[in-house]
Amino acid sequence: MQYRFLTFVLFLLFIYSSITGTTMEAADQANCGCDHVHPAGTWKLDGTTLQPGDVVCLGSGTRGGMGIYDVVGSPSQPITIKNCGGQLDIDTTGDSFLIVRSKYLRLTGSGDGGFNYGIRASGPVKAGGLTTNIEIDHIEVYQAGFAGFMVKTDPTCDPATWRENFVMRDVFIHDNYAHGMQDGEGFYIGYTFYDGVEKTCNGQTVTLYGHVIENLHVYNNRSDDTGSEGIQVGSAPGARVFNNVVTRPGQRPFANYQNNGMQINSENISIYNNRIESAPANGLIIFGIGHQAYNNLIIDAGGSGIFADDRKVGPGHMYVNNTIVSPGNHGIQLYMDEATGPTPVRNNIVVDPGSGKYVVKLNGNVDLQESHNLEAATVGEVKFVNAAAGNYELQSTSPAVDQGIDVSALGVIWDMANVSRPRGTAYDIGAYEYAPPLGPLNEKQYVPFVRGS
Repeated sequence: MQYRFLTFVLFLLFIYSSITGTTMEAADQANCGCDHVHPAGTWKLDGTTLQPGDVVCLGSGTRGGMGIYDVVGSPSQPITIKNCGGQLDIDTTGDSFLIVRSKYLRLTGSGDGGFNYGIRASGPVKAGGLTTNIEIDHIEVYQAGFAGFMVKTDPTCDPATWRENFVMRDVFIHDNYAHGMQDGEGFYIGYTFYDGVEKTCNGQTVTLYGHVIENLHVYNNRSDDTGSEGIQVGSAPGARVFNNVVTRPGQRPFANYQNNGMQINSENISIYNNRIESAPANGLIIFGIGHQAYNNLIIDAGGSGIFADDRKVGPGHMYVNNTIVSPGNHGIQLYMDEATGPTPVRNNIVVDPGSGKYVVKLNGNVDLQESHNLEAATVGEVKFVNAAAGNYELQSTSPAVDQGIDVSALGVIWDMANVSRPRGTAYDIGAYEYAPPLGPLNEKQYVPFVRGS
């Protein structure tokens, strides 16, 4: 009797797989801890049928996009949606995932340890419609019509979308890969117009403010060959953007000015340990007040390596221990005329700027505190390990070794490779600290990211 029952169950699973185009064996379901399996032939996942802590599995193979509506977990028991039993391909000309009115949710492609990106998608991943408290990870988006990942709810004439009525919180976007976007960004996170935008509602012109994102972390992502910026983060005061790699951004921008490597706006965002290569315009463009950029490597930007504009009264920025190689214009360009405090620019390496100017302030009101920067006319002068092969760590004989100023008071106590600073008699200049392999007690001391830290 038990044998007949098992045979019947396996037959039903075979029929299910044949109809949906996915593979979901009974063993897979058990190994993945599935509470539910969402059929590939069904667009909508109705979260009202789920409970906090549930795991929703998506079988491997190929399926169309899906809409995720009203999925609400709890702070201690988020609902997880993941691939199971192999890699899942989302084949669609529309949205791969559209997440609406959801909270305490994780969408992940980590369901099979054999794949870095267990979910591959030809359309964008969108989290909007007043969604909050979300984690998106281990997903590859390729050749989407606009942005690869879009996380925001734009303000409309509906008061529910206004800043005073809605806040997006606790957003973690990590370990994803976006490439081949037709004209948009790889990652478009947060509303662009932090200081408001005019719209017509009920026949009247009003200024609307989009929601902010509190506790945003964007890290360990890759972005390559995108139409516009590789990563754009806005309206997210206090966010952390780190350990990302952006290559060949801005190849087919939807607007002429959207071809920078990484764009940041709002207030007090920390941008560190990022590698940005071959941006047609600026490598890193930053708007707003109070930002900190350190331990970044910016290579072959067509414009300036870093361009900064405060645009309103508030604290200055901080630019420390960055390495900028061969920008087409200036190394670091500052338009900080409204800052109420200093903007320290220290321990940066700037090599071969096209304008011949390494650090530039565009008006006399910038309170620039510039010191201990290494300005080099050629790459060879700096003595990188192997710049031709893309390795911009320092040789022991580099003029940057032990020539920096102590910036621990600014919070910079490690380098781009998470090696603790300083390793010698003083801080090194640039994104990397020279760290000779002298044995187990002197190997790289990694500082892992811990939520809440």
